Amino acid sequence: MMSIWAWLFGPRQTPDSQIRQFIDGIAEGGPAECQLSINQYPHFRETLYERLKAEGLGDSKIVHMVKDSLVGVCPQCGARMNGEYLDWLWVTGNPDLSVVFVSGGGRPERFSQGKCVIEWCSSRHVTLHWQPRQSGG
Repeated sequence: MMSIWAWLFGPRQTPDSQIRQFIDGIAEGGPAECQLSINQYPHFRETLYERLKAEGLGDSKIVHMVKDSLVGVCPQCGARMNGEYLDWLWVTGNPDLSVVFVSGGGRPERFSQGKCVIEWCSSRHVTLHWQPRQSGG
């Protein structure tokens, strides 16, 4: 248990250091969890993909890992989003990329504005959970 002095005067985690710790946990193959601002999701996604590519994984493998292992949960309303849905929200809500897609408005727009995908929810955070799939045999 952390002492009150360590909590008050200890080093503070920055959003970037939280993302790095989360991605380190993923790269090590274990489960990991991190809460971040929805506005940080694009940076997280970019950093995760770069790190996994640096570990020697191909794009297709990374996409499948994210789809199977990543879950986002709104800490306020409990909305759950799998990795595939989070990526879809990011791509369709990204004005630089959405030209390719016939989509927009609604949930992707809210997500791109840093808001929970649920219209009545005011949260601007998401808790990301990484639970790697165990290969069965």
